[in-house]
Amino acid sequence: MKDLVVVHCDTLILPTQFDDCTVTVTAQALIRAEHGQVFIANKRACVASDVEAVHLPATYVTAAFPTPGSGEVTLQVNSAAKRSHADGQPLLLRGDSFLAVFNIRVPATNPTPGVPPDVIRELKTPGSFQPGQFFVHAS
Repeated sequence: MKDLVVVHCDTLILPTQFDDCTVTVTAQALIRAEHGQVFIANKRACVASDVEAVHLPATYVTAAFPTPGSGEVTLQVNSAAKRSHADGQPLLLRGDSFLAVFNIRVPATNPTPGVPPDVIRELKTPGSFQPGQFFVHAS
């Protein structure tokens, strides 16, 4: 099935819930095309390796830990997403998904005395792409 090709600075659709954590990304959730060699309307098309270059700062809270902690959201490409190729590299398409991974760096806390902070952990949930161009499709 054909779908729109993802290009430089297209939007990442990230969930706000990662397990019990409500995560707020504090930077623009965009994918930057750095590795592909195909251009669409003067923008580089995104390839699978561009997904792994995304690192977004984020804060989080949970019901038990209302004082925010912080961490980083990174992405992992789903192997099923690698279906279209250009110059031997898998293109990213709107229908493709990725795994958003939130790594807690500074645990959230509870202001109640004696309550230890949240544990440092890694949380995963699926995300998707929102293309900004509407004329080039691939399958």
